[in-house]
Amino acid sequence: MKKNDRQSKPRKRLYVYGALMLAVMIFIFVMSAIPGKESQSLSDKFLFFPLVKLIETLRLDRFGWTVSFVIRKCAHMFEFFCLAVTSFLFIGELLLPHPKRLSLTAGASLLWSFIYACTDELHQIFVRDRASRPKDIFIDTVGAVLGVLLMLLISHLCRKRAKT
Repeated sequence: MKKNDRQSKPRKRLYVYGALMLAVMIFIFVMSAIPGKESQSLSDKFLFFPLVKLIETLRLDRFGWTVSFVIRKCAHMFEFFCLAVTSFLFIGELLLPHPKRLSLTAGASLLWSFIYACTDELHQIFVRDRASRPKDIFIDTVGAVLGVLLMLLISHLCRKRAKT
């Protein structure tokens, strides 16, 4: 294998991971640009019977939570979970995988996701019937933390497997 071939493979992964991260960021931006009433209607279309029954069984509605609220917040968490995973892959490829750089990759991914959550809430100030709420930044960041934790777990399992 030529030297250039060895260098081009990581380069290709870097572009793929970067494109995936950018795609997630664009998706988040586009979803945040949907006016509030249309966004609510879109969320309501994704309600399905088992989830409704689960929320009714857990009696979340007595706390003022609606099925739509739970789905919307879970969707936010999932979007930022995906952003954290793709940014972890991208930043990890930039730094070149190494166990000592793993914490730097995790921290940078989490910071990037948090900053994007802040800009997402800022963006929503300018969208009709949308609001910017600090609790949404927290919810988004929780999703990002879960994404980073998953990537750390996978990295740990891969290193452990490589040792055996």
